[in-house]
Amino acid sequence: MTGLLSAISGYFTKFILLGTVLPVVVFIIWFMILVRPLLPGDLPILLPLAALEPQWQLLVATLSTILISGLLYSLNIPIIQMYEGYPWAETRIGKRCIKQQQEVFAARETKIRGTRTLLRAMLAFENDTTRIASIGAVLQNIKVDGQTLNWQAAYDAIQAKWDQQQQDLLADFPTNRLLILPTKLGNAIRAFEYYPDREYGIDGVTVWSRLIAKIDPAYAAAIDDAKTSFDFMINLSFLSAVSVVLQLAAGLFSRKPFASSGSLFTWLIFLLITALFGFGFYQLSISRASAWGETVKGAFDLYRKSLLAQLGYELKLKSRLEEREVWNSISLQMIYGDQPDGPRTPPYTEKSAPAFFSEMKESDIPLRISRGVESYWSKRKATIIVLIKNLDQERTAEELRIIDTFDQNLHYEWNSASINGRRIVVEGSNPYLFKIGSLGAGQEVELRYNVIRLC
Repeated sequence: MTGLLSAISGYFTKFILLGTVLPVVVFIIWFMILVRPLLPGDLPILLPLAALEPQWQLLVATLSTILISGLLYSLNIPIIQMYEGYPWAETRIGKRCIKQQQEVFAARETKIRGTRTLLRAMLAFENDTTRIASIGAVLQNIKVDGQTLNWQAAYDAIQAKWDQQQQDLLADFPTNRLLILPTKLGNAIRAFEYYPDREYGIDGVTVWSRLIAKIDPAYAAAIDDAKTSFDFMINLSFLSAVSVVLQLAAGLFSRKPFASSGSLFTWLIFLLITALFGFGFYQLSISRASAWGETVKGAFDLYRKSLLAQLGYELKLKSRLEEREVWNSISLQMIYGDQPDGPRTPPYTEKSAPAFFSEMKESDIPLRISRGVESYWSKRKATIIVLIKNLDQERTAEELRIIDTFDQNLHYEWNSASINGRRIVVEGSNPYLFKIGSLGAGQEVELRYNVIRLC
C-alpha cells in the first residue's frame, strides 16, 4: 500500500525535492565532511576527481545527487518495508520483536478493559444513592491537582482516560494482534492501513488504487505533503545508517583513525552521533507516519461513497453494518473473483418496491387481489378494476390501502376512483394511494379507477 500512497496529487517535483533530494544533499555533505577525509588520497577512484577543476567537480557532485536521489526514490517502498519489519519478520530477532510488540499491545488492551469495566460498574449503580454516597465520602479524601473529586468528576476523568487509551491503541496498533509487525513504525502504518476494514469493511490496500481517482486535488496534495514529511524523516534515517557503514568501512580500510588515541576517539564519537541521528529520525518518522495515516483515513471517510457510485452501485445504505457487508463483498470480489456459484457482490441497485401492492395494519391477514383493465372507446384512457377479498374468516383487515405506480406517460384521472360505486379520495402523485379502509372477514370489494395516457 505504501507505494500506491505516494505522490497521488501529481506534484512530483515538490515531493521528490523535499522527500528525497534534500536528504541526499545532507548525506553528500555529511559524506564529504566525515567519510572523504578517511579515504586514502591515492585511491584510484578519487584521483580523476581530484584532477578536475572546481566547476567540473560541482557538476560531478550534482550528477551524483541526481543519481542517488533517483535510486533512493526507486527504493522508497523496500526501504519503508524494511523499517516496518516485513523482510526480517520471520527471523529469530523478528519473531522476538513481534512478541515484544504483542506484549505491549496485550498490556494496553488489559488497561482498556479494566477502565471499561470500572465505567460499567459505576453506571450499574448510578441511581443507587446509598452506594454513591459511600463512594462520594471516599472521593472527598482524594484530591487531584488540588481539587476534591466528586462522583461526576471521577466518572468524567475515567471516561476521558478510557477515550485516550482507546485512541492511542488504535493509532499505534492494528486491531488484530496477529497483524502486529516487529517495529513501532510498521504497526503505526498497519494501523491506518486496516482502518478502512475496521470502519467500513473495505480492503484498504486493494481499494486504494481505485479511490485515488475520486479524491479532490486539494486533498490529494494534503496527503502528498504528509507523505513527503514522512519520507524526509525515513530517508534521513536510512542515509544516516548508510553513512555509519561508510564511516566504519572507510576507517577500517584506511586505518587513519588508529593513528592516535585522539583520532580514534573522534572517529568513534562521530560514528555514535551519526547512529543517534539515524535513530532519532526513525523516531520522528513514527509521528509523521501517524499524521500521514490521518489523511489517508480521511480519504476513505470522505470519498468512499463517490467510489461506490463510480463502481456502479446505487445503494441507499441505512447503517454502518449494512455498508460493511456491501464493501466486504466488493473487496472480496476484487481480490478473489467469482465464487463457484457466481459473483460475490450485491446487486448494483436496491430492490425497489413493486409497482402495485397493498398495505394494512396487520400484514399477516391473507388477501386475494385480482387486477385487470377495461378498455374505453379511446385508446388513451382505460379503467383499472381491482377485486380485493379478505380470506381470513375471523379478523378484519384494518387500514387497508392499495398503492399503484404508473409508467412515465400514464396519469390517474382525477375523481375517477370508486369502491363498490362509492367515490373515494386518492392521495399522492405516482405512486397513488387508494384508501380502502376496513375490510371485514370474508368480505370482497371492487376498486375502479381510470388511467389516461397523455402522449
